[in-house]
Amino acid sequence: MNEEDVSKVLGQVVPEAPSPDAWAGAAVRRSRRRRRAGVAAIAALAVIAVPVGAMVFSKPPSTAVPAAPGGEVTGDVLIFGTAEEPELCLGAVRESYPPQCGGPSLKGDFDWAQVAFDDEGGLRWTDQRYTVRGFYDPDDGDGGSFTLTAPVVLAPEGEPDELDFPQLCDDPYADGGSPDAGVTPGEDPALAAEAGLQKLSEVTAKLPLVAAWLSDSDGLSGNYNVLVQGDADAAFQKLRAVWPGGLCVQSSDAPTEKRRVEALDAVVAALPQGQFLTGDAGGVKPELTVQVVIATPEIEAAVRKAAEEVPVTLTAVFTPVAPDTPSTSPAPSDPTSSPSTSTSRPGTPSSTPSTLPDPDTSADPGSRLRILTGTAILWQRDYGLPRLCFTVGYSDPIQCDGPALKGDFSWDGIAYTEKNGVRTSEQYYTVTGEYDPSDGDWGAFVRHDAPIPGGMPGVELDKYSTLCADSPRSAWPPMLIADGGEGPSFAVMVERVCERLTGPVDEEKRDALVVSLRDAVESVGGIVLGTGRDGNDVRITVVAADAEVTARVSEVVEATGMPVVLRTKLTPPGEQDTTIVVPSH
Repeated sequence: MNEEDVSKVLGQVVPEAPSPDAWAGAAVRRSRRRRRAGVAAIAALAVIAVPVGAMVFSKPPSTAVPAAPGGEVTGDVLIFGTAEEPELCLGAVRESYPPQCGGPSLKGDFDWAQVAFDDEGGLRWTDQRYTVRGFYDPDDGDGGSFTLTAPVVLAPEGEPDELDFPQLCDDPYADGGSPDAGVTPGEDPALAAEAGLQKLSEVTAKLPLVAAWLSDSDGLSGNYNVLVQGDADAAFQKLRAVWPGGLCVQSSDAPTEKRRVEALDAVVAALPQGQFLTGDAGGVKPELTVQVVIATPEIEAAVRKAAEEVPVTLTAVFTPVAPDTPSTSPAPSDPTSSPSTSTSRPGTPSSTPSTLPDPDTSADPGSRLRILTGTAILWQRDYGLPRLCFTVGYSDPIQCDGPALKGDFSWDGIAYTEKNGVRTSEQYYTVTGEYDPSDGDWGAFVRHDAPIPGGMPGVELDKYSTLCADSPRSAWPPMLIADGGEGPSFAVMVERVCERLTGPVDEEKRDALVVSLRDAVESVGGIVLGTGRDGNDVRITVVAADAEVTARVSEVVEATGMPVVLRTKLTPPGEQDTTIVVPSH
């Protein structure tokens, strides 16, 4: 179905769902404070090759990508634009005058007086980076928008990168070399050096080159250092034949520059549209560096899979804000913003009690142990238990939260990277075992089988209303009648769901429904990973859904008359991870 077809479906007028006035009052007020705009990113524009190491840049256009975990993000950025239309600068800066950079429009409580900027011909830009915190909406205008939830502040200055160009040998003039060799009396030394480097580049291009650089350089002259795969002595002789100056050649097992450029091309092709910003195939350090807007576990897995054996350092402009980090401003309240997403820290109660009655939760926690299965990246800090990564904080190395893996666990046979005492698997793994939701903030697998390689989890469908346009039955997830009674036929349930999903949208009542869902699930100890709403499409994602969690979701669905998509990260073996809970009326 194309976008025009979807628009036609969503634009149909159908009867309104039953009135939720009985439950919506307090929740509407809470939803105004807790509404979240989806976090997404922007698309690649250009690829530029740089000698001795390929670098790739992109300028963010308007194409959106799937939202990242959580709604609120923070990052250090430059600010560009005009007096009336400031923008965040993402990606590379074009070195014209004035400089150019594109990105989302900056909204909220911002004034150019808050930052130091230059002005030329009505265009403004900052030379320093500023820390912004807020919500990114990719659908708001051509380049999206970033709505501030905290004042813009000057970003702390990090330590400048030390550019280390080491000399690979003790005697760079061995075998006939000389600082003055090759320079004819009266000849310009700079021109002679330039001609020599041209010859060097032609010979170097025919070698299995890993990296090359000048040390002790004053521009064009210096000691030429080369890493090659294979026979270093043979490479030295070929280079010495055209370069009488300083020369050091060593053998290396690292991927060649050609292989790294191929890997970078593969990474760019593998990334979802809109995520890639810059990439470098490496120079002195033979590895890839890739920058994206927001790095999710799916993004990281795609990058490492595409790069194969080539090492990658992945960075992101924006990092999700920890749910318990206070903000000085409310979330955006624009009712047209979509999708609306948020995350919750397990065990943190809502500021307002649930609008539904609390159930009896005094049962023995052991009675909730179940055999479940889930797929995720594996992660472990050297002083902690291994975990399944369900939420990720993108530092380097990444920070991770999710169910702990207790009992018999070993990294033997698992492909992983290790940095600063943190191990991270290079692919997804599936774990099946006995899950205890009461063991820690995220629960724990108290007994489990050895992890096995698993495919990347599927991408969540944001608009379930798109299923209403003549989708075959096989395209629909399982459906559950909210009152627990005998369900009507599949056709009747589809008709009921589509009537609700394609009907008129009451923004505040739908947002209130999302708030009530979270409160209801958390009231019985359910671990909420995120909630979302796009029009009438409402969904909630939890770590696991036992009978109590499902019952509470069903109560909200039955009370409001609106279907809700329930997604689980841990699911009984053989069952689907998505269910549509359908009202009985």
